[in-house]
Amino acid sequence: MKRNNLTRYSSHRHLPTPLELSEAVFKTVARDLVLLAMLLSKFWA
Repeated sequence: MKRNNLTRYSSHRHLPTPLELSEAVFKTVARDLVLLAMLLSKFWA
């Protein structure tokens, strides 16, 4: 998944701005947190 992000960024002519990078990081972290919450809810259900 991270490889897809890198290829998408490298395909652009311009370098990703800090805002774009932080947005990508936030989305990745948010997705990981959602997956972790789902796993924990399964264990504690």
